[in-house]
Amino acid sequence: YVGADAGVNFLQDSDVKPKDNSGSTTAGSDTGYALQAHGGYAFKPFSFATPRAEAEVAYRNSGLKSLTDVADSSGDTSSLSLMTNGVLSFLPDRSWHPFVGAGIGMSRISAEWKVNGNKVVDDSDWVFAYQAFAGVSYDLTKNWELSAQYRYFGTQDPEFSDNSGDKAKGEY
Repeated sequence: YVGADAGVNFLQDSDVKPKDNSGSTTAGSDTGYALQAHGGYAFKPFSFATPRAEAEVAYRNSGLKSLTDVADSSGDTSSLSLMTNGVLSFLPDRSWHPFVGAGIGMSRISAEWKVNGNKVVDDSDWVFAYQAFAGVSYDLTKNWELSAQYRYFGTQDPEFSDNSGDKAKGEY
């Protein structure tokens, strides 16, 4: 099977801490968007569920809303992820199918932040990523389904360098 998803991305505020622990700042984010494509294999259904294994590529982007103690900040934070997921889709003989899943992989977290119109961070980092999701799908036809889901996506803390070469770790 193959599929594509589009949705809203709610990136939580991120604490950014310099490597020398000399303080920290908080990066607030606007509501963004997420785009995903996945493909996989649906195994033989059990009486109550169908196990699936899939590979996924996803892109998430959220604008920078604020930086602590900075009046004029802009930019965005994004993630390009490559994931392997396990999914369990329930009620294989029905039109409605609740499902749950989890996955692991890698994500390239990118930050492009400006203060007073000048770039202060323009860097990216590949980090370990993980996710869990749940939702429901409805069979439109034998080969098409429509789904709604909630997805929690997390990563290890990425490390970025600012324009002066100082490194800091943030949250994603």
